[in-house]
Amino acid sequence: MLRHLLACLLLTSAMAGEPEVRVSAPDNIDPSVTIGARILGEAYRRIGYRMVLDRLPSLRSLNMANSGQYDAELGRVAGVGVQYPNLRAVPTPLGNVQIFAVSLSDTIRPRNWQELASYRIGTIRGAKVVEQHTKGMAVSYAPTEANLMAMLQRGRVEVLVLSDVLANRALARIRQQSSVPPVVTPFERIPVFHYVHQRNQHLIAPLDEALKSMHKDGTVERILEAARRESESSTP
Repeated sequence: MLRHLLACLLLTSAMAGEPEVRVSAPDNIDPSVTIGARILGEAYRRIGYRMVLDRLPSLRSLNMANSGQYDAELGRVAGVGVQYPNLRAVPTPLGNVQIFAVSLSDTIRPRNWQELASYRIGTIRGAKVVEQHTKGMAVSYAPTEANLMAMLQRGRVEVLVLSDVLANRALARIRQQSSVPPVVTPFERIPVFHYVHQRNQHLIAPLDEALKSMHKDGTVERILEAARRESESSTP
């Protein structure tokens, strides 16, 4: 009993002495947010910090990180610093998001963002990358991939635009619920970068080294593979 108590006290003491970094993140259901948080949490651990993650509406997450109310923002595509000048990107990406188009027609195979303009599009609410590339197009949003699948099967949309993990979930549902084979077209791979507030620029170099090491030693790939397995097992 005494040994257990001492161990708890030592752990509490270690945690109390560990500097904390508060990171904001989008609150949408895209699994890439969870995956990015696992990768980033390990990167911060390697440089001696404990990451505390708060999920917020996507735009608020960026605004609050840019204003300095958070130490950093989880992950965004390149160029965010143009609109949010107080945010600085860590050069090594957390990873890449593969974008897929999923349809039920062999004639609908968009190969790039421009070709999507010919169709009625469905995507996850809060998917900022898709929103940015489909401005002016006919886009419908839904909170889950199950809702999107229903829209696709009822003909309300002609093509779904999803990240890789969500696309895999959608494909599993299609194969279970429809005799029509899905048509899947990968058309862009987008790197995602972690952004810190400018007052925390001193964290950029050590975080960059930690992420490089994680890519090299296979940690990132192991996290991605674990997420794929979880996604497959959670699909009804």
